[in-house]
Amino acid sequence: MKRSRIRDGVTVEWGEGDRAFVLLDRSGEAFLSNPTAGFILARLREGLSDAKVEARLAAAFDTPRARAKADLTAFLQAMRERGVLDDA
Repeated sequence: MKRSRIRDGVTVEWGEGDRAFVLLDRSGEAFLSNPTAGFILARLREGLSDAKVEARLAAAFDTPRARAKADLTAFLQAMRERGVLDDA
Protein backbone atom coordinates (compact mmCIF):
# COMPACT_ATOMS: atom_id res chain seq x y z
CA MET A 1 0.00 0.00 0.00
CA LYS A 2 1.49 3.31 -1.05
CA ARG A 3 2.30 5.66 1.79
CA SER A 4 3.66 9.18 1.36
CA ARG A 5 5.53 10.72 4.26
CA ILE A 6 6.98 14.07 5.12
CA ARG A 7 10.77 13.95 4.64
CA ASP A 8 13.21 14.34 7.48
CA GLY A 9 14.41 17.92 7.62
CA VAL A 10 11.06 19.38 6.60
CA THR A 11 9.36 21.42 9.30
CA VAL A 12 5.60 21.73 9.57
CA GLU A 13 4.39 24.33 12.05
CA TRP A 14 0.72 23.94 12.91
CA GLY A 15 -1.77 26.57 13.89
CA GLU A 16 -5.27 25.83 15.07
CA GLY A 17 -6.52 22.35 14.16
CA ASP A 18 -5.57 20.82 10.81
CA ARG A 19 -6.48 23.93 8.88
CA ALA A 20 -3.49 26.24 9.21
CA PHE A 21 0.20 25.54 8.90
CA VAL A 22 3.45 26.81 7.52
CA LEU A 23 5.69 24.29 5.83
CA LEU A 24 9.41 25.01 5.64
CA ASP A 25 11.31 22.76 3.25
CA ARG A 26 15.03 21.97 3.19
CA SER A 27 15.84 24.91 0.93
CA GLY A 28 14.22 27.32 3.36
CA GLU A 29 11.22 27.90 1.10
CA ALA A 30 8.00 28.37 3.04
CA PHE A 31 4.53 27.37 1.94
CA LEU A 32 1.27 28.49 3.52
CA SER A 33 -1.65 26.12 3.60
CA ASN A 34 -5.20 26.06 2.53
CA PRO A 35 -7.64 23.84 4.45
CA THR A 36 -7.26 20.92 2.04
CA ALA A 37 -3.45 20.95 2.17
CA GLY A 38 -3.49 21.20 5.95
CA PHE A 39 -5.89 18.28 6.19
CA ILE A 40 -3.75 16.12 3.88
CA LEU A 41 -0.48 16.83 5.69
CA ALA A 42 -2.09 16.15 9.06
CA ARG A 43 -3.26 12.73 7.83
CA LEU A 44 0.20 11.97 6.41
CA ARG A 45 1.72 12.94 9.74
CA GLU A 46 -0.60 10.34 11.33
CA GLY A 47 1.01 7.73 9.05
CA LEU A 48 -2.10 6.94 6.99
CA SER A 49 -1.77 5.33 3.57
CA ASP A 50 -2.54 7.47 0.54
CA ALA A 51 -5.76 5.49 0.00
CA LYS A 52 -6.94 6.21 3.55
CA VAL A 53 -6.04 9.88 3.18
CA GLU A 54 -8.11 9.94 -0.01
CA ALA A 55 -11.13 8.36 1.72
CA ARG A 56 -10.96 10.73 4.67
CA LEU A 57 -10.50 13.73 2.37
CA ALA A 58 -13.65 12.82 0.45
CA ALA A 59 -15.63 12.41 3.67
CA ALA A 60 -14.30 15.51 5.41
CA PHE A 61 -14.92 17.83 2.49
CA ASP A 62 -18.09 16.08 1.27
CA THR A 63 -16.68 15.61 -2.21
CA PRO A 64 -16.83 12.69 -4.66
CA ARG A 65 -14.08 10.14 -4.19
CA ALA A 66 -12.78 10.72 -7.75
CA ARG A 67 -12.33 14.44 -7.00
CA ALA A 68 -10.58 13.68 -3.71
CA LYS A 69 -8.23 11.30 -5.51
CA ALA A 70 -7.39 13.87 -8.20
CA ASP A 71 -6.79 16.61 -5.62
CA LEU A 72 -4.64 14.33 -3.46
CA THR A 73 -2.61 13.10 -6.43
CA ALA A 74 -1.90 16.65 -7.61
CA PHE A 75 -0.96 17.85 -4.12
CA LEU A 76 1.35 14.91 -3.43
CA GLN A 77 3.06 15.33 -6.80
CA ALA A 78 3.63 19.04 -6.15
CA MET A 79 5.10 18.29 -2.72
CA ARG A 80 7.35 15.54 -4.13
CA GLU A 81 8.64 17.93 -6.80
CA ARG A 82 9.59 20.36 -4.02
CA GLY A 83 11.35 17.63 -2.03
CA VAL A 84 8.85 17.69 0.80
CA LEU A 85 7.65 14.06 0.58
CA ASP A 86 9.12 10.58 0.39
CA ASP A 87 7.31 7.37 -0.44
CA ALA A 88 7.57 4.79 2.30
